Amino acid sequence: DVILQSDADIVLLSEIRNYKEVLFTPHILEALKAKGKIFYGSSLKTDAVILSKFPIESTTSISSESLIKCMIRLNKKTSVAVYAAHLDYTHYACYLPRGYDGVDWKKLPEPILDTEKILKQNIDSQRDEEIALFVKDAQIERQKGNLVLLGGDFNEPSHLDWTAATKDLYDHNGVIVPWHNSVTLKNNGFLDAYRVKYPDTVKNPGFTWPAYNTDVELSKLLWAKDADERDRIDFIYFYPNQKLSMTNTVI
Repeated sequence: DVILQSDADIVLLSEIRNYKEVLFTPHILEALKAKGKIFYGSSLKTDAVILSKFPIESTTSISSESLIKCMIRLNKKTSVAVYAAHLDYTHYACYLPRGYDGVDWKKLPEPILDTEKILKQNIDSQRDEEIALFVKDAQIERQKGNLVLLGGDFNEPSHLDWTAATKDLYDHNGVIVPWHNSVTLKNNGFLDAYRVKYPDTVKNPGFTWPAYNTDVELSKLLWAKDADERDRIDFIYFYPNQKLSMTNTVI
């Protein structure tokens, strides 16, 4: 229902579970078809999935199950390389300044406010390796003249959100952090769709985690129960192209 409500042409799904060896992708395609909508889906058994109203020409695993790519031809002149990500959830270092460990999720004696220590735990994840693989592959697609889109659950905040303006908000505890992967993507020319439209991180924090669910008590959705752990860890990135214009972004 959410997919249909969005009226999206391309859908990226994260944290898919293929329970009891039943693949999720064919299941959701059949459910959409029963509603009168024809989609195509990525063909690999991964926990990131791509759906498209346009035929998918190929699906490639860029990093095991964490990052996949679909080549989608929009018309005779335009193809788009779409990447869906569910990056490594371990070493969730944005918990350290909030007084929790990002490895075992346990409460610390006190918050860790040393940026070097925070970034050390962050880099110990596999997220930077996964984004490096994306950047390398995407460069090849851009050289071919193809559009490039990347979206999904990054399990890491953005340097655009942990700034001087927010250092005393959301339990950042005075810390400004140049989070690795958002910096890498920026340095390679990729734009963060939400921050393009909403550059003011105080007026528009854009939180995607924890997600609010009216059917579940908020306490059951939290990991750092005594801290303000709200963050933006889900993103859509695009590489600028004259064929591409960003008209809106919505959470």
